[in-house]
Amino acid sequence: MSKIEMGNYAILFVDKIKELDQYFDKFNNHNKVFVITDSTVYGLFKANFEELTKREIVWLVVPAGDSNKNTDSYLKLLTDLIEKHLNKTDLIVAFGGGMITDLTGFVAATIYRGVRFISIPTSLIAQIDSSVGGKNGINYSSYKNQVGSFYDPVMVLISHEWLEKLPERQILNAMGEIVKTALIGDLKLYEYLEKNPNIEITQKLIKKAIMIKRKFVLKDYYDQNVRHVLNFGHTYGHAIESESNFSISHGEAVAHGLLKSLEIGERLKITQPGLKDRVEKHLFKAK
Repeated sequence: MSKIEMGNYAILFVDKIKELDQYFDKFNNHNKVFVITDSTVYGLFKANFEELTKREIVWLVVPAGDSNKNTDSYLKLLTDLIEKHLNKTDLIVAFGGGMITDLTGFVAATIYRGVRFISIPTSLIAQIDSSVGGKNGINYSSYKNQVGSFYDPVMVLISHEWLEKLPERQILNAMGEIVKTALIGDLKLYEYLEKNPNIEITQKLIKKAIMIKRKFVLKDYYDQNVRHVLNFGHTYGHAIESESNFSISHGEAVAHGLLKSLEIGERLKITQPGLKDRVEKHLFKAK
């Protein structure tokens, strides 16, 4: 096991989770845990998860899809958690992709003015981005991530095993975020990705992407200045997601947003000429 320290919490990396109680026990010794997930992850991994803990699991399942990261889901989760007798010292687990880590973080931040939560991201885009940095929130109406907070998990637990059952498209969706991260923080990494468009996604690559994001997060946790760089491609990307009613995935939208941003940068002569075409060819080859 290895880890990355994020200030108030750690991101732990394990090849395969053998049991979860050793992690839960660091924060309380209760006999139950509240797990928020979506319908897809629940169908794929419910049995696996239940084998990893002796605690009673209180499942809260949200319909899959980013269009369900909304006020209705948020309010229903608050109601369900209160009716299922969540208390201030209980532990909530975000078990899923970026939609679930965003939604659960906001629920945990606001219910009872803050309840501890652990994030177990099951998608590549959640492992490299959504579960890292303390941002969480929900979509409001057709507007992406307009309601939220900054609230850290007490732990992020990353395991490659969850990625093994993901459709290939979900892996490819994360390439927009990986390319963005390399462009803003490690040009050598970008050049390597460019030469190897169908690179195997390894724990080493995930760690590299997280370490780049970590640098910006620790300098500007509340997103007032330098952390804005992490939004490269996201202004257009979020607009594309919203306009599609979230039928276009976040990773695909960010990829298109990167290209549009680079195109404008070249027109303004603040971006290296030809970079937009290079990135477009890379993303096309990766798909």
